[in-house]
Amino acid sequence: MYKAQRALEAWRDGRCVLRAGVSLGPGAAEGRKLREGDLRTPEGGYFVCAKNASSKYYLSLGISYPNARDAREGFARGEITGEQLEAIISAEIGRRRPDWDTPLGGFVMIHGEHPDGLTGDWTAGCVALKTRTCARCSTRPRSATASRYTPDHFSRSEPRNSVSPKPISPGRLSRIARGNRFLRRSSLTSTHSMPT
Repeated sequence: MYKAQRALEAWRDGRCVLRAGVSLGPGAAEGRKLREGDLRTPEGGYFVCAKNASSKYYLSLGISYPNARDAREGFARGEITGEQLEAIISAEIGRRRPDWDTPLGGFVMIHGEHPDGLTGDWTAGCVALKTRTCARCSTRPRSATASRYTPDHFSRSEPRNSVSPKPISPGRLSRIARGNRFLRRSSLTSTHSMPT
């Protein structure tokens, strides 16, 4: 996903099988996501860790934000505990959904367009696709198993189809912000909702 270009690519067997325009959060131009409620889209390597076929936005694929790097930096800023840091690192190693109930935030999704037809950067940090494009992504689960979100200064020398997060050894080591009540705290099968 190329934030500055507002574009998402899906790769399979070394070739691009899909390129589509996206909408992001209004804070996307301010840099990468740091904490709950900043309306920014993450930057880095993430994998799809949840799928909701009953989303208000047609379909939603949850990405593994926060990842180990996000957690280490949040711990260094004093925003999460050592226990939360270890749990997030462990989730990345095990390719599981990280804790979305920390001050770093969570519930970052790739989903369909707004039902009211909003355009531009309207999400809370998620990546919104046209619904027909989202449907194509859902029929290609292998092409959507990992994602790399890049800022404006993305280096073309990095292989664009090499998106799996780097493994982290086990030895290395949200709370949902009360102001963000538009995200429902619930099981992965519930409807992902955003402000309308």
